Amino acid sequence: MMAQGSVFINVIHDRKTLSLVVTLALASVLAFDPLAALQVPMTGAPVDDKTRHVVTYALLVLPTGVLWPRALFAVIPALLVCGVVVEVIQPLFGRERSTEDMIANVAGAALGVLISSVSRKIWRRA
Repeated sequence: MMAQGSVFINVIHDRKTLSLVVTLALASVLAFDPLAALQVPMTGAPVDDKTRHVVTYALLVLPTGVLWPRALFAVIPALLVCGVVVEVIQPLFGRERSTEDMIANVAGAALGVLISSVSRKIWRRA
């Protein structure tokens, strides 16, 4: 008979599964745009939409970039296709389509790759 927590422990030890679980959990949370409540420090001004796109896509790339970097070749195109689809269908929901948002998504994915790459190098040295 398996111990109650063993399934969770197996997920933690399997970096591929963990990266998928964390990415899907982040996507579920970020779909509700919690970053919309962010404010610029000291000014209290809201963080602009393009910055939120960059941060969102960087966060979505990070788990895979750190835990399963080989999968980035599949994850990044999938994220970017989702971003394009969202932009294309936005007019159906009373919002504008934005090429700038798509560019911010690409920039965010690139930032996530950069941060995860640097993080992996730092952890290897430690």
